[in-house]
Amino acid sequence: VPSVAHTRSGAISDVRLLPTEEWLSTVMRKLSDTYRRAAYRQHALQLFEEAASDHHTFAVDLAERSLVVLADYLGYGLTNRVRSSALACRERSTSLIAGLAAELGASAYVYGPGSGGRPHYLDLDVLRAGGVEPIQVRYRDVTELPAEGRPPLRCSMLDLIARHGPDARRWIEPCA
Repeated sequence: VPSVAHTRSGAISDVRLLPTEEWLSTVMRKLSDTYRRAAYRQHALQLFEEAASDHHTFAVDLAERSLVVLADYLGYGLTNRVRSSALACRERSTSLIAGLAAELGASAYVYGPGSGGRPHYLDLDVLRAGGVEPIQVRYRDVTELPAEGRPPLRCSMLDLIARHGPDARRWIEPCA
């Protein structure tokens, strides 16, 4: 989604989008072409259009709306959301995560495997020192699933939905 020029040192919450009418039809055509053979192509297109059609001024608003739309489609409830910018903590990296968790009364931080076993920004000792237990999610091994229609690694949720529809959720459920 095209944005107005901004600096990397600025806050993510300040990134402005170009007016929706300047890009939505072009992006929809690109998505339509990208997923032209996908079984649930219309689902993905409708979800993206639903999220983007609210004419968001800021990228963070579109990101949040997209998260809600996709989560609703997959049956996850996101009723209690808080933006970190609304909280007092202004640390960086792992200290930010520990501070946000403390402010919200959370005792754990769930993270994905990242490259090399954990994200490069995450210092597990800092989390633990802040009273936050790090919990790594292990995702279902794709070798357990049928080979046909297997998603590529690191694909987007929109891609999973275009290819698998409501069944996309099975690719992201953490293993017990």
